[in-house]
Amino acid sequence: MSAPGLDPAVLDAAVHWFVQLQAAKPAERATLMPHWQAWLGAHEAHARAWTEVEALWGRFDALPQGPGAGAAAQQALQHSRRRALRRAGSAALGLLAVASPVLWLAQQRPELHTAHGQTAHWTLADGAGVWLNSGSEVRLHAQAPQTHLRLEDGELFVESGAQPLRLSVGALQLHSQGAHLALQRRDAAPWLHVFEGAVRVAGPEHAPYWVRAHQARALQDDGQGRHAAAQVQRESWRRGLLVAQSLRLDEFLQELGQHHRVWLSCEPAVAARRLFGSYELAQLDHSLQAAAQALGLRLRRPLPGWVQVLAA
Repeated sequence: MSAPGLDPAVLDAAVHWFVQLQAAKPAERATLMPHWQAWLGAHEAHARAWTEVEALWGRFDALPQGPGAGAAAQQALQHSRRRALRRAGSAALGLLAVASPVLWLAQQRPELHTAHGQTAHWTLADGAGVWLNSGSEVRLHAQAPQTHLRLEDGELFVESGAQPLRLSVGALQLHSQGAHLALQRRDAAPWLHVFEGAVRVAGPEHAPYWVRAHQARALQDDGQGRHAAAQVQRESWRRGLLVAQSLRLDEFLQELGQHHRVWLSCEPAVAARRLFGSYELAQLDHSLQAAAQALGLRLRRPLPGWVQVLAA
């Protein structure tokens, strides 16, 4: 893996930064970014090492993975990671074994999960369809009389069938039968968006209530969460699209960034600009260019792996 003349210690440092940034939640990543940027800009060799680590991770993405892959494919994926990281250094191997969502979760937890930049779909035994967005984690309990899905982190979309389906997030219990819903839990209070049917929400601190089709609600433990209209972007990601309906630019960049290993940011002066339209999640450069053009802004790439949106 190492380029001629590249110090293995520098390469190990690049892997260390890459693992930290991939494992961090958005708020944690924002704290790490200035320190990473300082390291990246300190020497030309740092940028070269970072580019090699990005290329290595891209090769991992091309391998079969996830619950739909067979045992041989899973073993090939893990073997390829270990072999490549041995070339990067023993320190890098230890870091990735601890922090990689794909490898660590696959080995340690019987859960539905997706890595950063990955989405996935499962059909459960009771006929319900479950989609997980990038970087999500769900515990699955399929015992009778009803399936139970517990959202630990990230976002899921469910098309529940004729059988009752129970979901939980934090201390709250959600009951669905025939509903189409999105449940999101990242840095703030969880949000529930209902697109079809109705979902009953119960918690220890309040009386049960219903969230019905085309409604959304912040799920506070005290039952006092904000109300809003269900947002199509909370289901469009499973079709590979980010649908913006008066979406703030900073929120657009956060959504897009969840599907790529690139840091996206904008000037505070343009953060509240509103976007409309459909953008392909997989086409990062095209979507960024289209958004910048729509708002009369420009793009700047100050360092590898970092794109800024600035006033024209």
